[in-house]
Amino acid sequence: MLQWFTGDSFMIIAPMLLDSSDKPYDFRDYIFEPKLQGVRAILMKSGPETRLFFQKDIEVTRLFPELYHVPIDGDVTLDGVICSGSLLGRDMESGSTLVQKRARIKKRKQIAGAARELPVRFVAFDILTLKGRDLRKLSLMKRKSILDSVLLEDEYYKRIRYFEEDKLHLYGVVYANVKESIIAKRKDSKYVSRRTHDWVELTHPDMVRKELTSGLLEADDN
Repeated sequence: MLQWFTGDSFMIIAPMLLDSSDKPYDFRDYIFEPKLQGVRAILMKSGPETRLFFQKDIEVTRLFPELYHVPIDGDVTLDGVICSGSLLGRDMESGSTLVQKRARIKKRKQIAGAARELPVRFVAFDILTLKGRDLRKLSLMKRKSILDSVLLEDEYYKRIRYFEEDKLHLYGVVYANVKESIIAKRKDSKYVSRRTHDWVELTHPDMVRKELTSGLLEADDN
């Protein structure tokens, strides 16, 4: 569902929703991402203007002034997570709480102060449009490739790191201090604005890690 705003400059794209499962998957068809602590948001940049929306079309642009300048050339729509602090370690544990706290601040001076003292960052995991082109019918891996090529990471904007089957054991090393779920996404999935089996939250990530580790050891033996 598309909703248009002033001058047809912006549209809200309803987010693609996660399914959940504790069943094994054919991991060769998937990539894996950590479920970061934070608040999911759709970001839209058109010309010099940037707008941010939480789910249910709640606009929060003015609450996060540190995110006004998107390091991408051209108009773009991103799906991602607004979170706080480092992507690793204890800071992420309270990420969603801090973002929600920031969202409750309404006075301009307090917003500016919070942006300096408690800054957030936008971690992008998908790109939906670029320079007027709708990318949602492309495969996930093609969209990831485009995102990698256009987003110039800085202090406030990052890309999420993902793993494929042969490197998922690194998840436990890179995210050793983050007790989060794992999101499995089909490599060929298109972006659809509804709940789908193509994106799945694995409800028992320890089981998944164990199965993958076992598979990797068997592969090494061969």
